[in-house]
Amino acid sequence: MNQVLQAPPVCAVCGAEKSWYVDKRRLQGGYWMCTPCKRKKDLARQRERNNVQPDLVLCIDCGEVPPRPRQSATGVAPSRCQSCHESHLRKVDRELKAVVRANETLEQKSDRSAYMKEWREGNQDKVEGMRWRARLKKYGITEEDFKGMWEEQQGCCKICRTELLLGGTQSDSNQCVIDHHHETGQVRGLLCRTCNLGIGYFNDNADMLRAAAEFLENAGDLGRVTRRAA
Repeated sequence: MNQVLQAPPVCAVCGAEKSWYVDKRRLQGGYWMCTPCKRKKDLARQRERNNVQPDLVLCIDCGEVPPRPRQSATGVAPSRCQSCHESHLRKVDRELKAVVRANETLEQKSDRSAYMKEWREGNQDKVEGMRWRARLKKYGITEEDFKGMWEEQQGCCKICRTELLLGGTQSDSNQCVIDHHHETGQVRGLLCRTCNLGIGYFNDNADMLRAAAEFLENAGDLGRVTRRAA
């Protein structure tokens, strides 16, 4: 049976007493390193693998040279590039929120719901902006793409030419809606809510829409019901 080695009081590389990182691949040989030395070793391996100059810092997540290395307040080189750093913070934030909400009491959940409701009522502009950015991200377009479509359509619905309303609620018939193909996800244009619902009721079937238009043209005034005066 292999003997399990105990961690020495100092790092085998720098000789300092720091937080320990056990390299399991070297465990049988008693190779122990502190976390900073382990990080330096990983960065050196990444530089060698990617043929990068020794003075450049590589991201520990993507393994690429950051175009703009972030400056650390402690003077230590950052371990992640800006993009990976932001992704890492979002991931940690989601995990922490999940842990906190999993351990919330009913009273805490009620207080949080009441606070969020009060905040949304007092920050309607921010809420609408967040919803709009989330909608653009959902359809895979940028604000520049949306502005280009808006200018091309002159702020009008692509079907009925009604002036579109940015924001608003679902009760507004001229609310601006980003229409997209439900199978491919490709954005087709900006429509008012009425037209968007209309083609949705026809299952985006062009043949059915042409048949409906032909029906209305041939029907003329037949079948119209006039309301009697009370």
